[in-house]
Amino acid sequence: MPTTRAVVAAFAGQRDAGYAMQLIASMGEAGLRPRSHEVIGERGDVQMIVIEVEPASDSLAERVETLMTGAHGVLMAPPAEARQLALVG
Repeated sequence: MPTTRAVVAAFAGQRDAGYAMQLIASMGEAGLRPRSHEVIGERGDVQMIVIEVEPASDSLAERVETLMTGAHGVLMAPPAEARQLALVG
């Protein structure tokens, strides 16, 4: 069954975001491709790192959500809404 939810998480530091990306990669799920981007502040500093994952199933989305340790916020939403939120940061 295709996913109806994507996972978006915001991290304050590169270390926590990198660790979450490693955990997701260690799941070994084909087609599980997390995307990340930095939200840059007015002074040119990195405010947060946002990771977005669109798993193949809702059960996999729940597993990914638990891997987002260290995140300041985690959201599970419909994929289109999650993409919009990830871009806003």
